[in-house]
Amino acid sequence: MTKIITPILFFISFTSASVVTADNSDLSENSLYDLGISGSGASSSVGFIGRYDVGFSLKDSNPITSYDLFDQDSDEQRNAWVGVTSRQGQIRVGRHDSIDRMATVDADQHKIDGAYDLIMRGDDVLPNSMTYLKKSGAFAVGAQFAEDDSGEGGDSIGVVLNTKKGPYEAAIAYRRTPENSSAIKGRVTYKSRNNSRIRVDVVAEKFAVGDAKDDEASANSTSFMVGAKYNMTPRAYVVGQYGSVGFDLDSISGEGDELSRDYNALSFEAGYNITNSTSIYVNHTQKSFDTDSLLAPFESDSEGSQTNSIGVRLNW
Repeated sequence: MTKIITPILFFISFTSASVVTADNSDLSENSLYDLGISGSGASSSVGFIGRYDVGFSLKDSNPITSYDLFDQDSDEQRNAWVGVTSRQGQIRVGRHDSIDRMATVDADQHKIDGAYDLIMRGDDVLPNSMTYLKKSGAFAVGAQFAEDDSGEGGDSIGVVLNTKKGPYEAAIAYRRTPENSSAIKGRVTYKSRNNSRIRVDVVAEKFAVGDAKDDEASANSTSFMVGAKYNMTPRAYVVGQYGSVGFDLDSISGEGDELSRDYNALSFEAGYNITNSTSIYVNHTQKSFDTDSLLAPFESDSEGSQTNSIGVRLNW
């Protein structure tokens, strides 16, 4: 049983109170920019917003090798923040997506972990953060500061820029953790009219490490991914993602061979939304160190690993 993040979002104005879910609002489930509230005609110029992620799914996985592709979800990976919104923007405080994650995570259209999760190194949920977002016309900007409570020099700062025009959207973000790492990410998206049929995403990341801990291997890397989603019917969909990661051998620090090898990641998913709150899916995800070949489903190979899953996702 693997937990799946399911967002609960709420908005309370000074003159009325209501609950807004991702199914019936402009809010993105993946929280690229939850700015639909700011210009939605609220009767008050200032209001309170918040988000807390809950939920789970039932899943049966068949890992072909003993290599564990995915880390288990934990409370530290869930959003839990409160904030204030007005026509001048939003301020959010609490456990929040990192600013670079906000720029690219909306490209991940899988119900569970796929190629995106295997190649994006900088995605984090920051426990003690303050995030400011401002939307004006076709542009949105944001800035974030996060304080590390572990005493290991994990404070971070970052900025993001997002723009939309017609069926196209683009975002770029930079985040720096002075003593640990820095990341710059970009995304370009095409969506057919009303996002009803086709969505295509191209994502790139440049990740640079600082001083590695004694028991960790670290290296600078460049990642690239392309993903597409096709809605066959209003309820049935298919998703595919392919990406690759290349490591800078001259930047390796720490011990271990894992980060000295480039790899590819591939994932496919097909699903059906039974209701607005329940969906079923099948998923195949693989990681291959042999850049010249891919693994067939259920094939065992020393140069890669894969996971095949079937599950039910409940959004309550």
